[in-house]
Amino acid sequence: MVTRRAALALFSGLLASALAPDFAQASSWLRVSRIHVDVSRLRRRRGDPTAQWVADAMPASVAQALGRRFARGAPGGAVLNVDIDDVHLLPMRMGEAPRIVDEITGFVSLAGPGVAPRRRSLRATAVFRPAARDMPMRVEANRRRVTLLVERFAAQIPRDLGL
Repeated sequence: MVTRRAALALFSGLLASALAPDFAQASSWLRVSRIHVDVSRLRRRRGDPTAQWVADAMPASVAQALGRRFARGAPGGAVLNVDIDDVHLLPMRMGEAPRIVDEITGFVSLAGPGVAPRRRSLRATAVFRPAARDMPMRVEANRRRVTLLVERFAAQIPRDLGL
């Protein structure tokens, strides 16, 4: 004999399993069709070439982090805005500090048709260990440091926006 509770539990389980693929599809439909990077605040604070390095590296890093969720120019796709506030590169000194912790801060927002607007503050850090070759080639070393920060920042975007 089947009780009402057992029947209700069975029916609820069947209903949940039938709807589960629909919920998965509902979250997987979201596509980002455009990435916009704003480094104006960073440019006011740190100037170029730092701001230009971020502007050059960020779109490709974000596209890579989004993976299949990024479809350039997809109709009905969402727009991802990346606003970088600041990049902190600590001075390189050999012997004093075996490692340097650099930081990038900013905001990301996602908006588009059928998407509830999302905005998050992000901060990423990267550890840099200066080598003797970095001292005479500071500009190249700083560019590598900024690129690593951008990659770390971009890698956080899908998780923090729930993508």
